Formats: sequence, C-alpha cells, structure tokens
Amino acid sequence: MKYLIFTVILSFVSTYQDTNPTSETGFVINDEKKEIEKTIHALFDAMRENDAEKAGALFAENAEMHTAFITAKGEKKIRSGTVKEFLHAVGMEKPQVWDERIRNLKINVDGHLAHAWMEYDFHIGDKRLHCGVNSIHLINLGEGWKLFQIIDTRRAKKCK
Repeated sequence: MKYLIFTVILSFVSTYQDTNPTSETGFVINDEKKEIEKTIHALFDAMRENDAEKAGALFAENAEMHTAFITAKGEKKIRSGTVKEFLHAVGMEKPQVWDERIRNLKINVDGHLAHAWMEYDFHIGDKRLHCGVNSIHLINLGEGWKLFQIIDTRRAKKCK
C-alpha cells in the first residue's frame, strides 16, 4: 500500500513539474513565455499600426538591431542599425501596411534572460517582400520583458 501511495504522489509531482517548469531562479517558465510572446506580438502590432511610441516602449536601453544577408554576388554580410532608425521607419506614414507575419515561435527562458526564434514573412500590403528568421533576446530587469537584441536573416527567394 505504501508503494502505491508513493507511486501516485511521485506521478502527481512529475506531472506538476512538467506542466509548470521553472528555471533555476524559480520563475514559472510558462507564465514568462506568455509575457514574452505578448511583447513580441506587440512589436509587430506596432509596426502594422505605424506606432513608433508603442514599439519604442518595448525596447531595453542600448538595444541592438542587426540583419544577416547574402548579397547578389553570394557574399555573406551583416548590417547593423539603430533602434532610433527602426522607430523612425515604423512611425512614418505608409501607403500600405508593414505586416511581419511570424510562425514557429520558440522561446527559451532562464531567469531574467530569454531568447525567441521564429520564422517570418514580411509583407507590404498583400505583397511578400522577403522572409527569414528573427532571433530576439529579451531581458526583464523588473519592468517587464524588453527587447534587447534583434538579428534577422532576409531572403527574397526560397520562402515557405
């Protein structure tokens, strides 16, 4: 009987840990992942809305932005930009909506650091301009999850 009770308790504890995983620092990861996902979706919503102020509030101080791409000659390059430049572009009035559509979002969390990886298609209006992958680092310094570094790949061909 003791063995049966022990087995039932062990099964319950194992199930609880699997559905509510925590990082070494004790954060409940599922809840954190939901907040991170909200931050990421808020960025793309702000882009669609031309709302630079909303987008700017999502970035941590000293955040970085980069793009990895291959030139027409086949050269592998990386270009760095500033959040200020990005926000200027987001806030400009546009004849058509900038619509970055993400899929296959994967989030990893350890304490106050997180990494999100997702595929995307970037559309202007109904036309797909390019596709690639976003790799986003986020940090939570007590004011919610903020975007700290974004690097993306861009390609016009071989999109899914």
